[in-house]
Amino acid sequence: MRSAELLVVLILAVWFFLAALVQIRLPWIQAIRRWDPFDLLPMWWFFAPQAPKGDFFLLYRHIGSDQTATDWREVVVGGERPYWAFLLNPGRRERKALFDICSALAGVALEEPEEDIPDSVPYLALLNHVSALPKNETSRQIQFMLMQSSLAATPTDQPQYETLFLSPFHRL
Repeated sequence: MRSAELLVVLILAVWFFLAALVQIRLPWIQAIRRWDPFDLLPMWWFFAPQAPKGDFFLLYRHIGSDQTATDWREVVVGGERPYWAFLLNPGRRERKALFDICSALAGVALEEPEEDIPDSVPYLALLNHVSALPKNETSRQIQFMLMQSSLAATPTDQPQYETLFLSPFHRL
């Protein structure tokens, strides 16, 4: 092996070692990042700084011209995951986008006064999404609800469901 090739292998080996090392969340290890002004050492902190504590469920229903409400239906994004999803999973982005918008609306619902929520971007995004879902020809209004399930403490526990937000009815 020539010296130039050896130098490239050595640089890549050090880069790999440092990239793996900075994944450990200790202060003295994180100090290495101050010597990385170009962000060459990636941060692969799975589940972000805080892991999700549950899952979101977006439900919607219509009011028909006869003023009767349909049953609540869950918004299902991406459909069933095929067995080959570990290789190619385009529905992952849709599910992640919906999860992020639901998280943002949950945050807005906790922080903002109730009258300001319908003007927020997450609220309008979810209203737009559920309004575009299939409906029957007699549907005149739509309402959506955001629920969250808490993760069970043990595998035998049932998850707890909590309503985070219930929208008013909107004309279609």
